[in-house]
Amino acid sequence: MTAPDLLHLTADELDALLDGTAAERATSHLATCSSCLAMFELDRRLVTSLAALPSLSPSADFEQLVMSRVTVAPALVPAPAAAPSPREMAARRRVAIGALLTGGSLVAGFAWAFANPAAALGAVVPALRQTGEALWVSMQTVASNATEQPWFGNVTDALGSPGKVLLAMAAVGALYVVVLTGFRRLLTDPAADARW
Repeated sequence: MTAPDLLHLTADELDALLDGTAAERATSHLATCSSCLAMFELDRRLVTSLAALPSLSPSADFEQLVMSRVTVAPALVPAPAAAPSPREMAARRRVAIGALLTGGSLVAGFAWAFANPAAALGAVVPALRQTGEALWVSMQTVASNATEQPWFGNVTDALGSPGKVLLAMAAVGALYVVVLTGFRRLLTDPAADARW
């Protein structure tokens, strides 16, 4: 007896024996192993008994009989979202109150400024004038300290007044916004309906 003969037959090999398509190893093993022979006999009797049963076909009204006993559940209603906890409700209340107070104070401030333009601008205009003058003096100081750099003298000559400085600052700011917008468009995926 060789080593493969000591292994018991698998379910596939037993089925092949029943079909008559088994390999030589399975038939030789069956002759020497009593437990595999008992399993084969049990399978053979089961297949023979099942083959002896009459074949049944369903009646014509089988579907109606089955469906008459089936109850269809109503469609599922989406479950409502879980109610927020008291802590979440308190946080929402604080945010809403803060937003109302901030928005209300902004609206009240603008309403007062429109109702009293002299008083509102009376405090703002001197502060803006002082800031502009301080900026202009600091730029003049930097320009006077940088006389050894020839390019700087040309810039200070071109920007000889505060109006020109503000215009140049506005142009630099606009250029900055255009560059940032361009970079943003380059770094994002274009939409399917983008026209650029």
